[in-house]
Amino acid sequence: MHQIICRNSGEVFTVLRLVESVCNAVKPVALLAFACPFFVATAEAAEVAERHIHGFNSTGTVFVFEQFGIQDGSGFPYSQIFHVLTANSGAAFLPVRALGSESQTVGSVRRKARKLAFKVDGFLGMGQHVFHRALNEAPSSVTTVRFYADYATTLGHLEPLYRVSVGQQASPQPECDFGGDEKTFEVTLENLTSGTTSTLWAAAFPWAFYNYFCPTDYAIADVILDRKDFGASTRIAVLISVLVRGFEGPDRRFVAATGELN
Repeated sequence: MHQIICRNSGEVFTVLRLVESVCNAVKPVALLAFACPFFVATAEAAEVAERHIHGFNSTGTVFVFEQFGIQDGSGFPYSQIFHVLTANSGAAFLPVRALGSESQTVGSVRRKARKLAFKVDGFLGMGQHVFHRALNEAPSSVTTVRFYADYATTLGHLEPLYRVSVGQQASPQPECDFGGDEKTFEVTLENLTSGTTSTLWAAAFPWAFYNYFCPTDYAIADVILDRKDFGASTRIAVLISVLVRGFEGPDRRFVAATGELN
């Protein structure tokens, strides 16, 4: 379904093309030109959230990330901070949500969310960022990432090579009623040296607390490791970008799959 968006005196009006029989009886271009200039919304993301990695707590049991931006539809700035339990991939405390008004900046709303979120968490370690994908980088979708858990030395890498992958499977949802292209996703972690494989996220939709309805596409945005003392297990967090149905088109959000290196 296309949307025709008209701008007049600072106001935005959205006219859904649900009455094509009426439009065919007149000249649509002349009719709209009388009211205001117009353009047709494309299939590009209507709202692309930014993300910020806050890191792991001192025990590595909680991974914290933030997504923020300008809300699709209302135009209000927002910030959402998620506290993900690393031992139970995807499960989290209810996110801290801050929403501003049109007169506020994204920065002020982010500061408000941080004050609410970090009163109980204390110091967070950033972790080791082994992969990062810019949202405007080409190609825009990455579903497989290979990385080492250690930094290279003159002898090369002393630890195994890993591969993390995100798979997608069609799973139409009747309540979405947008064409049936909704998908579940799964995240797998492979130790390419030993040949062992583990599942960080079984084939499913994002957890309900993310409020991501009708997701249609997934891609890897970040891979972060939390390395403790020698001999201790290394936690991994894979941040997945998610395309969901939005008010004016697809919106991009994020979800974290977590676990341990095998």
